[in-house]
Amino acid sequence: MELLDKVWLKDRHFLCGNDISVADIQGVCKLTQSNAVHEEKLFEDNPVVKAWVNRIRKRLQPHFDEASQMTYRTREMYPKIAQQLARL
Repeated sequence: MELLDKVWLKDRHFLCGNDISVADIQGVCKLTQSNAVHEEKLFEDNPVVKAWVNRIRKRLQPHFDEASQMTYRTREMYPKIAQQLARL
């Protein structure tokens, strides 16, 4: 997250300049998949990265939430799945 913060986002709102790009969409999709396993702290602990994620989410609504439905469902199911895996 530090490289994303200090190198890629530095003094910009988006990875490739002043407007959202495919790189931003792809990067945020990868990061937000950590929500499925309750590991969103990976990016939420960094205020610059968290703000970037929120900018992209807001900009892509309602499509972002529609595309993230599987991640949201997995998040709801994950505690049960994790318990079952721990018993193996």
